[in-house]
Amino acid sequence: ELVRSNKDLEQFAYVASHDMKEPLRTVGTFTTLFNRRYKNSIDQSGREYLNFITEGVDRMSALINSLLTYSQVGKKDIQFKYANVNELIDAKVKELSNLIHDRNVKLIIEPLPEIYCAPDQLAMIFYNLILNGIKFNKTKIPEIKVSCQENKNNWIFSIKDNGIGIEPKYQKQIFEIFK
Repeated sequence: ELVRSNKDLEQFAYVASHDMKEPLRTVGTFTTLFNRRYKNSIDQSGREYLNFITEGVDRMSALINSLLTYSQVGKKDIQFKYANVNELIDAKVKELSNLIHDRNVKLIIEPLPEIYCAPDQLAMIFYNLILNGIKFNKTKIPEIKVSCQENKNNWIFSIKDNGIGIEPKYQKQIFEIFK
């Protein structure tokens, strides 16, 4: 029963998130068109409202993509192999290069090891943590540092930033799904 229920939930998550992408794309497209055509005709409040809509569309799009990714977990065979973590991060930093440049991000990546891992999943973790370090940062120069230490048979990775942080009372629940 649990297996069937999980499969139903996975299917629902996939279908629902897939179906939500098109209307969201439409809202985003028309918001962009509206902004281009009328940006000189609306006041500062109107421009702020359009920015709120655009930011909301971006956040919802990211949530939908996360839901789609989550719905596919377990459907793909996870491929473990040795990978150079610096190369994994470098590829993700290239994807974020415009945002990093626009926000004047100071990104410090210390030399990292080659480890046995699921490279795609590990790269996605670093991507999301670096992106969060940028998004949730109100300073003029966001600073993000990625480092690593070896501990017996394990590697302990650390990503620190000068962003808003997480209040201690929320730290336990922050890593629960969809929080």
